[in-house]
Amino acid sequence: MPFSSRVYVSLHFAGGKLFVADQTGKTVVFEPGTEFRQVAMNALDYHPTSFVFAGSRLYVRTHRHVYCVGK
Repeated sequence: MPFSSRVYVSLHFAGGKLFVADQTGKTVVFEPGTEFRQVAMNALDYHPTSFVFAGSRLYVRTHRHVYCVGK
């Protein structure tokens, strides 16, 4: 699942991880540090909005749905 070179929303830092979303709806999760470490890559619908973090949950609104990711 390739990641687009165009990042649409702001970068987010939560739970010690860095979240970067592209224009196609893919989100890559990185662990910050001196070495590159990708933790996850996920895909949702196109979402031109910022993430909202609440406790251990991430909320994101797309053009079709509102998603909650977490416990």
